[in-house]
Amino acid sequence: MKFGKTLYEKVSEEWHPYAVDYRGMTLVLEGDSSQMQKIDPARINHEEFYRRYDVSKKGIKMFYLSKRQWALDQTTELMQRVDDLRLEVGEPTEMSSELEVRRAIESFGSELDLLLGFLELNHTGFSKILKKFDKRTG
Repeated sequence: MKFGKTLYEKVSEEWHPYAVDYRGMTLVLEGDSSQMQKIDPARINHEEFYRRYDVSKKGIKMFYLSKRQWALDQTTELMQRVDDLRLEVGEPTEMSSELEVRRAIESFGSELDLLLGFLELNHTGFSKILKKFDKRTG
């Protein structure tokens, strides 16, 4: 499977605007040729490639910073909930409170896994597109 398709399929639709513009940069590199052959570097619009690269890089950075803050806020909230449960030790507590906290922690872990996968896919996308750029222009 081509990486562009993999990237599109594995990234949640909500996060697509923040993903590397792999397809767009690939189209810039291909110009009017869809073959993997080396084309004349003079025919590649370097400015457009770098513009798309910068836009992708900035989008991922903003996404990362917002998700980083979200993760810090979630961590603080979950730690507070765990501390509240610890204070209730020895007192009759509802098992539902403990289960809710466990589920919230598991859900947070799952969301972090999705974020890490997203960041890894973007890292791979940048690596692949820069390698393709070097191959086509070098």
